[in-house]
Amino acid sequence: MAMILFNPSNEDFETQYIGETIAIMAGAKVKVDDPRGRHILNTLGPRGLVTLEYGDEGAGEDRKAEEGIARNKAFKRKQVMDFNQNNQVRAQTKSPYLSPSKQLQAYAKELGIGLEEPYKIPDRDNEEIAALIADKEALEKAGKKKDVALETLQAQMMDLTSKFNDFLSLAGKPVASEDDVAKAAAEAEKEEQMLDGLRNGYKKAGKKQFIKWVANNWNLMKQYPEEIQGEIADRHLHLYGIPMPAEAPIINDYEIA
Repeated sequence: MAMILFNPSNEDFETQYIGETIAIMAGAKVKVDDPRGRHILNTLGPRGLVTLEYGDEGAGEDRKAEEGIARNKAFKRKQVMDFNQNNQVRAQTKSPYLSPSKQLQAYAKELGIGLEEPYKIPDRDNEEIAALIADKEALEKAGKKKDVALETLQAQMMDLTSKFNDFLSLAGKPVASEDDVAKAAAEAEKEEQMLDGLRNGYKKAGKKQFIKWVANNWNLMKQYPEEIQGEIADRHLHLYGIPMPAEAPIINDYEIA
């Protein structure tokens, strides 16, 4: 028996079977024997490889292509997010950052997701600026603004901002003011609060609630940030074992115990 393997993604696949290198180029279809095909699917299925069967011509092939592309994007997104989380953990433990591979850089560029990499500024100054910004935000959130404490923090931030600007000037980059630093921190916090608000709708939802939420919010989801859309797609794959559909899901089609 033989099977047809189809690579609907935009990247070339390569794996090995009993010492033999098997390459399936983007958009290509390859006919292989069943043992070889099952091995290749176990390896490359999560990256988007699919099988074609008799009767899959036309709409059937298009549907499987969409499923494969969705899995491919989910795979790429997971690779980028895992890399970022790993570097975030390494930053917290003061371990050296990992450098992204060219392939991972290409994934991040395609998905529009930034990679966690170290800033090109002196570590000591970077740590002091981050600590001072965190201290100032904590005071504001807790409603414990003390004139003396804030004045001291502001004076220290002005001094460190000046050093930071000197470094950026030497590097030929635009000079950042104290207001720029504070504004960037405020905007980052605002964006994170917005993302957390969106996550409340689906993050802890079970199988029944999640698919209802997806169906009810399908049109709105298209306007969500790429990061949120990726998380929703990953949760759909985790809960139901299938990629996010290309069109609004029909709740009755989901077999939920």
